[in-house]
Amino acid sequence: MLTLANASIGYGRRALISCVDLTFQRGEAVFLSGPNGSGKSTLAKSLIGAMPLVAGARSSKFAALAYVPQSSHFDVQYPVTVRGLIRQGLKARYQFKTLFRPAAYREAERVAATLKSVGLDSIPGVLLREISGGQLQRALIGRALIGEPDFLLLDEPFSNLDRSGRGEITRILREFANPQRTICVIDHADAIERDFYSRFLEIDTGHIMERGA
Repeated sequence: MLTLANASIGYGRRALISCVDLTFQRGEAVFLSGPNGSGKSTLAKSLIGAMPLVAGARSSKFAALAYVPQSSHFDVQYPVTVRGLIRQGLKARYQFKTLFRPAAYREAERVAATLKSVGLDSIPGVLLREISGGQLQRALIGRALIGEPDFLLLDEPFSNLDRSGRGEITRILREFANPQRTICVIDHADAIERDFYSRFLEIDTGHIMERGA
């Protein structure tokens, strides 16, 4: 699905993570952890192609990738509702143009189904600045899921959530997962429910190491 070969990841010529040989297979759920400042978010941006590699190569075979950024980096003052944020995730090929139903009607159906799946169907018209951190996290995940990606990358989706909130995010990911989809969660080691994941990786002193369950 996605491969980094002999890659160095960082800013400009400065590498935060070196000698990365990393492959994500179809259908697996990967958890990648590391301390603050280790380069987790930089790695996330490099994986989605938003940041060039310092060295090495990146290749991908997925049809659609979705990225969930850290909610703390999202500007909630932007005047958009929960429904509006989730609708942003629709791509042109998901506009449901058919001879039988108008595209706008099918789009509304899709948005409504996604709102329900992430547990936000009771507050679709509420502005982002009026919802909780957990609700914002679910809305960002809903924006990613509505496009039915086959590769889903989440950057610290459990941050600043209580135990109940973490359980809700895990529920959403479990319902989304299937053998045709790859999921990678980047977060701190204490954030996870281990039975969901098939592989565990850790950034350790500038390198990515495989860890046992």
